[in-house]
Amino acid sequence: MLCPQCGKPLREKSGVSKKTGKPYRFLGCSGYPNCEYTQFLKPEPKQGLKKVIPTIIEKEEMVKYLGILRGDIQGIKKELEGIKQQITNIETNLIGKLVENPNEEK
Repeated sequence: MLCPQCGKPLREKSGVSKKTGKPYRFLGCSGYPNCEYTQFLKPEPKQGLKKVIPTIIEKEEMVKYLGILRGDIQGIKKELEGIKQQITNIETNLIGKLVENPNEEK
């Protein structure tokens, strides 16, 4: 691109705002300081920093998923209780056999 005031090439430059401290970009005339033409450029969108706002459908899916997880956890807890009960029964039977026949070889 050429400068509309003097016809020399424009160069992309950058600076930092004195008020906000934020960086900015602009095109400046290569004829500076004789030509002070500038044209500010829009800031480029930051990539990879999108805000994720779940839609209502996504929220419903999350709630369903959490419900499934809760159900799975409850099922696992019940299985563990059953296993604990089995262990207790085995221990009780072994202790009973040891008390009934203390001299018998195992």
